[in-house]
Formats: sequence, structure tokens, C-alpha cells
Amino acid sequence: MKRSIHLEAGPAMQTWSLTAYIRILTNAQQVASLTGLSLPTAYKIVSDLETLGIIREFTGAQRGKQYWFKDYLDLFK
Repeated sequence: MKRSIHLEAGPAMQTWSLTAYIRILTNAQQVASLTGLSLPTAYKIVSDLETLGIIREFTGAQRGKQYWFKDYLDLFK
């Protein structure tokens, strides 16, 4: 079953620019807070960014998931 991506250019770009350069480690609550988006929208964007491989979840938890921008961190290795 193919899952569609719900990213809209505005919120996705806003999420990327505010979150990736301010906080390399993030979660949906921080995305909502930084962007002013609703929490459900932030969860959708985080999920879509993970699906696209832009961010990666590293906690393995069902709740309180944390994500990182691995490719961005790799620039400083």
C-alpha cells in the first residue's frame, strides 16, 4: 500500500529551515513550537520528512520520539 506524502512547500520549508539549523535533534512538539503549526500538522510533517529520509528517528520509542538530521551532522565529521 503506497502512502502519500502530505508535505506542503510552505510548512515543510519552514520546518526544515527553522529546525535543522537551530536544533539538529528535534521532535514533533519542537517543530510545532518553532513553526507555529498545529501539533497534528507537525506530526505529519515529521513523519513525511522521515519517510523521505531527511530526518531519522533514533530513540526506538513509541512515544516521545526524537529525530536527527543525520546528513547535516555528517557534514561536520
